[in-house]
Amino acid sequence: MAPNSWHAPRTARHSPATVRNSFKAHAALRQRPTGSGGAIPNTASEGASNFVVGCLAGSLYDQLPARIRATRLSFPNLQIRLVELGEEAMTEQVLDGRLDMGFLYFPAADEQLACRVVSRRKQWVAMAPGHALAERLALNPRDLAGHMMILPDEADSPRLHRWYRAFLDTGRGKRFQYIGAHQIHVALGLCAAGEGLCVLAEHLRRVRSDDVHYVPLRGAPQTELSAIWRHDSPGRQVAQFVARW
Repeated sequence: MAPNSWHAPRTARHSPATVRNSFKAHAALRQRPTGSGGAIPNTASEGASNFVVGCLAGSLYDQLPARIRATRLSFPNLQIRLVELGEEAMTEQVLDGRLDMGFLYFPAADEQLACRVVSRRKQWVAMAPGHALAERLALNPRDLAGHMMILPDEADSPRLHRWYRAFLDTGRGKRFQYIGAHQIHVALGLCAAGEGLCVLAEHLRRVRSDDVHYVPLRGAPQTELSAIWRHDSPGRQVAQFVARW
């Protein structure tokens, strides 16, 4: 089952001008990262109108791009940057202030973080058109036993990887075999080539449709995409606006 979600306390709505003033008042609290290793430069300390959003690749096929466009219209003086990161790096950089907010699946609970589930999606199974299961109208997790699975890479997305393993590895006497893929378009390319099956959220079917067949997966939990930000973030009003799906 998916981990429980938690929510930030309800706060008053603020105008764009109020939010900009909040950024100015708190700019001195922001720290520039040091070293390398994928750290995101935080320019908010140099200009109080920057807002940096981290995301996993899958969230870019959901409503996140539309929400970023809406935020740019509502806060025209705010410079918004959207950066793709892995789960662990994203959570770390939201906590230390290098990111103003992040979008990821099933984030770990932390008392410093506010979290809002913004999207719940049903599961489908992707496969090559000629696969033995392609003629089925629907599948359940037990039907996938014994087939090679293509899962999110465990190093990049450990929580999402474990979440899929929890309901796909049925332990019905057949060895669970899988291939890790770093990106959803890579996973679907492997499916198209006949390398295996990929269980994915329904909205990701739009990524590739010309040479991949999709079948709904019954009895599977829904994927939950969440937005996270620090309770004390100077940009928390903007984060709440972006997460209003």
